[in-house]
This record gives sequence, structure tokens and C-alpha cells, in this order.
Amino acid sequence: MNELSRPFSGGARHWCPCTAAPASAARDALLYRLLDDVSAPRGWLPASGGLLANLRVWENVLLIAGFGMGAPTQAELQRLCTLFAGFGEPAPQLLLQARVDHLNRRQRALVCAVRTLMSAPRLIVADSEWFSQFEDEMADRLAQQFARYCPEAGWLVIGPACPAAIWGAFAAIETEGIA
Repeated sequence: MNELSRPFSGGARHWCPCTAAPASAARDALLYRLLDDVSAPRGWLPASGGLLANLRVWENVLLIAGFGMGAPTQAELQRLCTLFAGFGEPAPQLLLQARVDHLNRRQRALVCAVRTLMSAPRLIVADSEWFSQFEDEMADRLAQQFARYCPEAGWLVIGPACPAAIWGAFAAIETEGIA
């Protein structure tokens, strides 16, 4: 895995083929093995889950950025509304107040994307199945937002498919995977 010894910066894209089911012991073991030496701040785009169901959307998104820091600032809430509105959410203020267990799968995936965008990580880790939850138009919007807010972030995608929808013309470095 020489490719992974380089820093995840400058937008490097790594795809690790893995046919094990998302959230399986095999996929989790692979993820931990690949990230063992990576200490960069990370965003996480899981195939499902990844959020605390009993919390509201704004609490899930801002946990990463300000855990234990108290109530969110007006600027943080406005940025959240702006991001969700940019993805076509008709009532972002209502979405922010919703509990995660009341959201559909696509909305949960979008919340994970916005959480990642808000944290501006140097590394974005994703299950390849996360990308399949969005139609082409939304994938284009996501690609634009990731390019805008996380231009130098490296990507590590684990799963059976290389996610061209978000990556566009960027070439991925295929990394040793598991079946």
C-alpha cells in the first residue's frame, strides 16, 4: 500500500475495491488498516448511518466542529441553511430542527455531506454506496460544493464501485482491497 503512505492532500483520490457489505467486520477492518497512519482531520460519508438518531440535524452537523462548545453561532446556522438551500432543500430551517430518525435515506446522506463540508477536512472517507444515493443533478451540486469548500481534501473510497459521479475527471489511485 505504498500509495497510502503519501499524505492525503492536494485532492488525491484513492479507491479501495471491497465487495464486503457496508458496516461489515471485513470493511471496518480494512478501513481501520488503511487509516492507521492518517492523522488528518476527516470527513465521513457512510453508506448508511453515521449520524446520531436522537439528535437534531444541526446538532449532528456541528458536533464535529464544536463538540462541547455550547450553542451554535448565528453564522454557523446561516452557513448550514445556505448549504442545504444550495442542495435544493425547500425549508432548510425546518430541516435543521428535524431529528435524524425522521429523515429519509437521501436526506441523511445529505446531512453527512454538509457535516463534512462544514468541517473542511483534509481527508474525506466514503463508502462507495454513499454516492449512489444521488441523481446526476445532485451529484453535480455535491461535486461543486466539495470543490469549493474542500479543494485540497484527499479522498479514500471503500467499496465495489469507483465513484466517478463526484470525482469527475479526476483519476483514482486503486489501492489494495479485499473481496
